[in-house]
Amino acid sequence: MNKTLVILTWDKCKHCIQFKNQKNESGMSNMDELIHRLNKDMPSLSIKTVNITDDGSVTPTPIEFTEIKNKWFPSIYLFTTDEFNSGNMKNGKIMGGTIIDNTAQQDGSRISMTTDFIISWINNSLSSDMESTYQYEKLPRYLDYVSRLNRIK
Repeated sequence: MNKTLVILTWDKCKHCIQFKNQKNESGMSNMDELIHRLNKDMPSLSIKTVNITDDGSVTPTPIEFTEIKNKWFPSIYLFTTDEFNSGNMKNGKIMGGTIIDNTAQQDGSRISMTTDFIISWINNSLSSDMESTYQYEKLPRYLDYVSRLNRIK
C-alpha cells in the first residue's frame, strides 16, 4: 500500500518558521534535509508540503487540513495515498499521535523535530503497518484475537 507523507506548517507558528528556515549542520533547513533524505532513501513515499498562510488559506489547495481538529504545528502526517488523493483524510497517523474521525489525538511521542527523529518515526510507522498486516494475515484462525474471543462466548 503506497503512503503519502504530508508536512503541514503555519505562517504564524515560530516552530514552523524555524523548521523551514533555520539551517542545521548539513547547511539545509530541517524541512529541506528531510525532503532530500526521504526522496533519496524512500522514493516510493509520496511527499507533500502544505502551508496555512496568515489569512488562514491553505496552499496548495484544495487540501482540507483546516477540518482536522486539535492539530499542532508543524505536523507530519502519514496517510495511504488513496486516502490523500480522495481527500478522505479523516483517519491516519500524525507524528505525536493519531487522527481518528477527523480529530488529532496526542500520545506524547513527538519529542523532537530533528530530521533523524522524523525519519525514525516514519520508518517505525511504516514497519508497524506492515507487521500488523502481516501478523494478522499469517495467524491461524484459532490464534487471532477475534476468533479467541468468539470461542469464549
